[in-house]
Amino acid sequence: MVLATLAGACGGSPAATAPGATGAMGGTASSPVPSGPTATLAPVPSYAVASPVTSDGAADLSSLVPPDFETGDVPAYQAPAPATKATAKAGPAAQLATGSAGPDGGTITVSKPGDPLDGLAISVPAGTYASTVQFTVSEKPLDTKAVADGYTAASAVVSIDNGGVPATGDPVLVTIPAAIPDGADVVGLYLHPDASLDVLPVVARDAKGATVAAPHFSDIVLALVDWSTIPTTVDSGFRPGTDDWEFPNYGSFVAPGGHCLGQSVTAIWYYDTQRLAGASPLYGLFDNNSADPKTPTFWKDDSDGYRFASTIQVESPAIPTAAAWFRSFKTSPNVYAYAMLRAAIGLSGRPQLMSIADAQGGSRHAIIAYRVTPQRVYVADPNYPGKLRTITWDPATGTLGPYYSGDSAGSIAAGGGVAYTQFAFLPYSAAVSDDRLAARWAQFETNSVGSDVFPKLPLEYVSGQDSQGNDIWTPLPAAVTTDQAQLRVRIAGTPTGSRLGGYLGTKLAAQGTGELKIALKEGANDVGLFEEGAKDGYWEYVDFVRAAVTREPIDINGTWEGTLTFNVITADQAAQDKASAEGCDFSIAEALRDKALPTTIEIVADKDGTGTAKLTIDASAADPQASEASKPTPVSLTLVYRDGEITFDLSQACGGASAACTMTGVPSAGPTADPADDTITGSLAVKGEGFEADAAYTVTRQP
Repeated sequence: MVLATLAGACGGSPAATAPGATGAMGGTASSPVPSGPTATLAPVPSYAVASPVTSDGAADLSSLVPPDFETGDVPAYQAPAPATKATAKAGPAAQLATGSAGPDGGTITVSKPGDPLDGLAISVPAGTYASTVQFTVSEKPLDTKAVADGYTAASAVVSIDNGGVPATGDPVLVTIPAAIPDGADVVGLYLHPDASLDVLPVVARDAKGATVAAPHFSDIVLALVDWSTIPTTVDSGFRPGTDDWEFPNYGSFVAPGGHCLGQSVTAIWYYDTQRLAGASPLYGLFDNNSADPKTPTFWKDDSDGYRFASTIQVESPAIPTAAAWFRSFKTSPNVYAYAMLRAAIGLSGRPQLMSIADAQGGSRHAIIAYRVTPQRVYVADPNYPGKLRTITWDPATGTLGPYYSGDSAGSIAAGGGVAYTQFAFLPYSAAVSDDRLAARWAQFETNSVGSDVFPKLPLEYVSGQDSQGNDIWTPLPAAVTTDQAQLRVRIAGTPTGSRLGGYLGTKLAAQGTGELKIALKEGANDVGLFEEGAKDGYWEYVDFVRAAVTREPIDINGTWEGTLTFNVITADQAAQDKASAEGCDFSIAEALRDKALPTTIEIVADKDGTGTAKLTIDASAADPQASEASKPTPVSLTLVYRDGEITFDLSQACGGASAACTMTGVPSAGPTADPADDTITGSLAVKGEGFEADAAYTVTRQP
């Protein structure tokens, strides 16, 4: 009679002895990923934020959000002008000199008195090549001085052949003799076989010639620039939020300091070779590795793109490091960097790379310049994907910046923001091997990119028990079907220095350095596993793997026994008076609070999940007067078992239309194959005019 007493109605329908509730319908909410402090926009940069999140003795920067101090929208799309084609043609080559340079560097010099290229020098810094490289230097005549509209040849064409070996350290410096008028601006130009042109940066010049920086070789010519022919605003059509990667630059195990150069290069490469050829925009295209559902606010599962960027960052045969590039460029005035970006975007129609450094040169970063106006250089920063970021240009003083960013998104948020004041132009075509990028892209398309450089951390899960009851660990497949309430998973062998985070969708469910136990709901579970490796005191990104885990519904038929506890019983005076007038003693209900009442549920259900239950709650031990209401009286209920939850129909046992009773339960298979470990946890709620009662219960399957 307990339920009827709580409902304030004595008599009529048979009374139930109450079922119960586990707080919030059973189950514990998963903890979200710890989010770092998000700075509000501020007019003056300030990087004073909280210390990094720490776990297992190592700092974890992967959830900290870098502060952003720039407001406004990314400019609307503007179609790039067609790339400029060379109007001059080079004639046959005449050899001038040969030489070699090895790991210790070297110099190849042209000595041919009377020739326009007499004195040409190729300076190879130490560490540029891993082995000895042979050079052949030739000269090619031009049929006209007008290389292209706005560009007039100042030198003969220099053709350098080194077997196609790219620089892997500092770029090679080529000093080309030329007559350069006082006050004239000069650039280096690559003349490609298809008549396309790219700008090479000049790192030094005088009246007798100029020095260009080049990591690989083609036909090169010095050219004087007529700025009146180049628009004051040049635009590549590239846009953050459309053409950059959607994930921030936190670095990884193979690129712990950040992968800004790799992230920038791969975005430009995709735009140049895929997007302009008709492919979809890059931003968000490979979110969650192109799987559904998309997770636009969660970057960790973009592992293909993330590993692609990190792999290219450390691809020494393909791309010299940003630090190495800057050693050549840092003495160039910023006015020249601005001019080079304007010329390069205007000439090629493509976004360009920039290497930037602080005043001391201690912090360096790589970004994409995609638009140049008379007041600003618009950039896509890997630390701020999809965001408006610009570098101011003051033509009166010839000053760029300062520009605020950092080595990585994590370092900025942890207090490592930097004011960058040195800027250098990096020609995209000169700083990357298209062949190497294409090879890595082929791996990207087969979900294997970086498999040769990242640590291998294979995953395994408990697929069952052997005849002795020992766990059977099996390699984790892409799809798992289980009747267990938990997925038990680990990195095979649980190697020292590795950590695993288990996610349900985008919510962190478990994290640790050993076995994880991830609670599963019945039906489909989108499980994500975030692999990290410890390096230099930090947890660094290795991989993110998703598995579709289906938990089959358990058989709920049988007898279940346990306890039910009322944690809330309240009634106002009017409700108590009404109960008393109807012959009910409300003090019985008061005596039930916080008492564990023996409870039995006998369930008979069909395969479709519909059935009946007989509910018995024994409140006699909590009733010192052993009243009729406390006697264990079975109550018959109907039920529906859907989507992992049992809903019991209490409409015939609640005591009248003035009260509303709800009862639910969540069945769970135990951690072993023994049915005796199975439980149902649930809740009971009784609400009516002036009264309320809530209870929680747990019952275990009986043999």
